[in-house]
Amino acid sequence: MNKIEIIKDIKKNQADINDGTKSATSERAPALEKPDTGKRIQAEIASVRRSSLEEKYGQFHEATIAASGSAAPLIEQMNRIYTMCSGLGVVLRIVAGNPVLEDAFDPEDSSSEPPLSNTAISRLVNMSAAMCEFISDEIDSSAATFNDRGQA
Repeated sequence: MNKIEIIKDIKKNQADINDGTKSATSERAPALEKPDTGKRIQAEIASVRRSSLEEKYGQFHEATIAASGSAAPLIEQMNRIYTMCSGLGVVLRIVAGNPVLEDAFDPEDSSSEPPLSNTAISRLVNMSAAMCEFISDEIDSSAATFNDRGQA
């Protein structure tokens, strides 16, 4: 059985147990007959599930970073900066679009989308400034490290 078949079998058995058509102790799934199979299945399920917060969303693949040798820290840094800049672009487009929402908003029309509050805009702008400072600090730190190596 491959991973997908095992997961489908587990989900089907769980559904049968929840529906009451099968008891939890009757008929074990064929994949669970070996004692270590349960742990293996749990590991397989855990490897399939991944929170979107755990994703790195970088441009460089892990294999590329691993093969880059001593350049790996710089490539990881470029991935972090890419991710920050992508998010920053989205935030700035939201802030830039808010005046359009203000102009188009009609309180009488229930389908009219209200603009963001001044407080929300202020927080987005402050977050954007913090992101820019983070990117600057990242580059400054790397520059200091490499400048020190160059002078040694």
